[in-house]
Amino acid sequence: MKKVMLAFSLLFCLGTISAQDFKKVQTSFILKKVEDSKKEIDAVFAKDTKAQTSAEAWLWRARINGAIFADSALRVKYPGVGPDAFASFKKYLELEPSKKLLNEANLSVVDQIYVTYFNIGRSYFDREQWDSSLANFKVSYEMGDLITQNNWRNNKQVIDTFTTLFTGYAAQNAKKSDEAAAIYQKFADLKIGGKAYEGVYDYLTRHYLNTKNKPMFEKYIAIAKELYPEQPLWKQMELAYAEDNSTLAEKMKMFTEAEAGGKLTAEDYITYGNMFFNINKDDAKSMDSTQIAETKKKAGAAFQKAYELDKNNGIAAYNAGIVYNNEWNDLRERYINNKGASPALKAKRDEIDKQSAEVSTKAIEWLEKAYTVLDAKAEKSRIEKNSLTTAVKMLANLYEDKMQKSKGKSPADYDKFEKKFTFYNSKI
Repeated sequence: MKKVMLAFSLLFCLGTISAQDFKKVQTSFILKKVEDSKKEIDAVFAKDTKAQTSAEAWLWRARINGAIFADSALRVKYPGVGPDAFASFKKYLELEPSKKLLNEANLSVVDQIYVTYFNIGRSYFDREQWDSSLANFKVSYEMGDLITQNNWRNNKQVIDTFTTLFTGYAAQNAKKSDEAAAIYQKFADLKIGGKAYEGVYDYLTRHYLNTKNKPMFEKYIAIAKELYPEQPLWKQMELAYAEDNSTLAEKMKMFTEAEAGGKLTAEDYITYGNMFFNINKDDAKSMDSTQIAETKKKAGAAFQKAYELDKNNGIAAYNAGIVYNNEWNDLRERYINNKGASPALKAKRDEIDKQSAEVSTKAIEWLEKAYTVLDAKAEKSRIEKNSLTTAVKMLANLYEDKMQKSKGKSPADYDKFEKKFTFYNSKI
């Protein structure tokens, strides 16, 4: 038993540093001779390997380098003291989780590291030097975490809001999107709301929209909608995500549920119309021609509803006209593919001709609505200009077809269609 105790005692002695070793360090520090105390603590680490496992040694190192770091003049004289103070402080916490020595010494080292790194980060931030700003804010952000976790401010704060936001802003501006999202997530997970913070949720949802991360997108869009229920942006993002990442069946389900709620806007209908019109390759593989045609018709119906909600939306009318015009082109192709002299083929062509006449009339109706709205606009976007040009060409083509088919059959119809054809053809 004695041998065991002797060995334990010996090991204990080898693993500690006596108070005498820190006497010069402490004396210089108390007298505010921080440069002298730095020399002393550096000497302790240089000559005694036991310092590497001494919580007290690491705390002294953190306190001394923290004090030098907080002094703008000394910080220039001793480059590297900031990172050393931060690393030393973390090493101390690792060796003494109870933080007994820190509590006895006071928390000045915490403030020195936290505040100085923040102020340097803010200085770089104001100069738009985003990478340097982020590097400094990240340390202040980590220290802020320690402050809140240990309630060192005695305010029971769960997050250092100020530093978290600045760190996120710096990461965002530095184009470090994954880092920015990770920082903002901590904020959003606590569901911190308010007008000033809406941009955080905007960034998070856009980030996961763009990275196609469905679970994270759904999580944060739900929080955003909970905190800011009147913001229409969230619905637009959901539609944008569905457009790029959902199957046609999922899109149909979303549309049915949304329409049943009676809150779809003209823009919503246009978005759904685009979803149904632009069938992706994976969905198209499992669909026959009839299913594809029905889906296109659903797109046309959505565009028409959009126009009914907003009669100044020429693009909605144009899109509806495009759906009918494409169907008309398909029917003409079917007519050509059913050439032949047999009664059955002739009957089939007659039926196609009948359908074609009805569809072309619908195409004309909606393209003319589009023409009326878009032509009247003084200021047109690039899309509106292009749509107007295409609508005019299609109308000329449709009226020419009607004109030719009425030739020798109905002079009155021929004259009417010729007049329309001449009008639109003159604008091409």
